[in-house]
Amino acid sequence: MTELSWLSASELRELIASRELSPTEVTEHCLSRAEALEPVLRCFRTLDVVGAREQAKKAEKAVLRGENLGILHGIPVSVKEHIAVEGLPLFTAGLGNDDPGGAGEPARQDAPVVRRLRRAGAVVVGTNHMPGMGSMGLRDERGAPTKDLSFHSRNPWDTGRVPGSSSAGACAAVAGGIVPLAIGSDGGGSTRLPAAWSGLLGLHPTMGRVPMGQPPGGSWNVSEGPLSRTARDGALALQAISGPDGAEIISLQTDPPNYVRDLGSGIDGVRMAWSDDFGFAGKYAGPESMEVVAMIRGAAFNLEALGATVEPSDAKFPEWSSMLALGVTGYQPAPGPAYERAQDARVEWWQGFRTILTDYDVLLTPTIQHVAFTMERWEQAWSDGLAEFSMLWCAHTFPHNFLGWPALSVPCGFVDGLPVGLQITGRPDSEALLYRVAESVLEHCGVSDRRPNLPST
Repeated sequence: MTELSWLSASELRELIASRELSPTEVTEHCLSRAEALEPVLRCFRTLDVVGAREQAKKAEKAVLRGENLGILHGIPVSVKEHIAVEGLPLFTAGLGNDDPGGAGEPARQDAPVVRRLRRAGAVVVGTNHMPGMGSMGLRDERGAPTKDLSFHSRNPWDTGRVPGSSSAGACAAVAGGIVPLAIGSDGGGSTRLPAAWSGLLGLHPTMGRVPMGQPPGGSWNVSEGPLSRTARDGALALQAISGPDGAEIISLQTDPPNYVRDLGSGIDGVRMAWSDDFGFAGKYAGPESMEVVAMIRGAAFNLEALGATVEPSDAKFPEWSSMLALGVTGYQPAPGPAYERAQDARVEWWQGFRTILTDYDVLLTPTIQHVAFTMERWEQAWSDGLAEFSMLWCAHTFPHNFLGWPALSVPCGFVDGLPVGLQITGRPDSEALLYRVAESVLEHCGVSDRRPNLPST
């Protein structure tokens, strides 16, 4: 039964449709593994055992009646604790111990992505921990703020290390083989960065492609996207949750493309640019960064063996920290000269991306130039100061949130036994190409068969 933990969502969907597995079998295995690994990984804020079993039984009846099955029929999934799941505690703060907001009242209705997951047949098994940096935003088993690091989510590849920030619990659950899919959110890299540290694919989709169900003034730079172990699973999940939403102010009104259709077509002829650090991020390197960047760079240029063209870019971008004055989530707009400098910086990044992605189909960079931090290093790095830590953690990822352009992190190798991630940036609405490139990366780098050493269930 341990092997069931590592089947992809698409494989499980096929076995369920052919009646070789039932949704109840898959869900019970998921719940059993969650119970066994929760003390080790700290994945779940709320594991909805009763609700998951009810959903699985309903999904099984649909199979037996011969109904048309959704693309995620019977697949266990989880979502971050600030994404509303009707009836489950909703924590909307998550980034400050002193912030009384989001105290865990039951959600009145599902968030748009949850409604769409259910419509695709998924079994929503619960919500995942959303710790902030260090002990920031941690909550104990009662949901009360705490600074006790034993409540922080752990990295399945080394449980003495973190899986990152924000989407940490979701990444731990997928990388630990508890669920094949989870939904994270990304306000500066919070799907991509923990995905890179956890050996997963994490997507920041094009602004407005996936409905958020939140006021745009408070979340315009934030996206919600899939966390998965395979490119096909990520593409399937994106297919399920993307598309126009009449209640959403920031919403693309065109139907999404087919994200799955071209996955097997390879990358022959795809033009790729490479940048180590956007011309500035190298100053935030750590002791291991040279080896990490070299590993990721090698994986990128090795794609030429599959017919792609990969060329280094000498484009240099300004540090993005000035753009915080634009008033993204967690920051107040700063009128006057600071705001004008932020606008100028955004335009410079926008023009740089447009120039590169006119000459090339995608831009490749590291997702992060560090391996997963130990708990102690993570806490110390955060304690040294927000400004310094933000650049250390988000140097390669935050600009995409300011611009609303898509980026996907895909695992491409290991350094000292810890996963590292390649970030693929594309033009708006190019997620189908990003997943196609990611599938080729996974096939060529030989990382898909490696699994963390965790207790079997």
